[in-house]
Amino acid sequence: MKFDKPEMHYIRCEGELTGEEMLQLSDEELEEYLKRIGYEQAKKRYRIHPDFALREIAGEYAIVPLGETQFFANAMMTPNRTAAFLWQAFSEPSTEEDVVMRALERFDGAEADIRRDVEMFMKETMKRQALVEVD
Repeated sequence: MKFDKPEMHYIRCEGELTGEEMLQLSDEELEEYLKRIGYEQAKKRYRIHPDFALREIAGEYAIVPLGETQFFANAMMTPNRTAAFLWQAFSEPSTEEDVVMRALERFDGAEADIRRDVEMFMKETMKRQALVEVD
């Protein structure tokens, strides 16, 4: 068996049970509960596609495509500091919740707004094939 780098990720369980109550469930009951609250979706990990590089030049950020992509032939993106932070947060495989937690630690703002913005960032970067799901 191959030794993998240890990882731990945040997964938000927005169900009606507390951790103590979950411990009381049988394995089958816990499996069913986790399915019902969307655990499989929440544990998906994403990362920036390796064909993109974030550069900081004179205090400004630029995202440069390294290969031929459908969306960025002879172009680049210029993210603001928040988008650059999210880009960097997804430079390693991370769940959506991992990145939300990092953003909450870094920025002032309502949790609901930060969650919405992380979700929007993910949708936009996935649409442009810059953010991909990983195993």
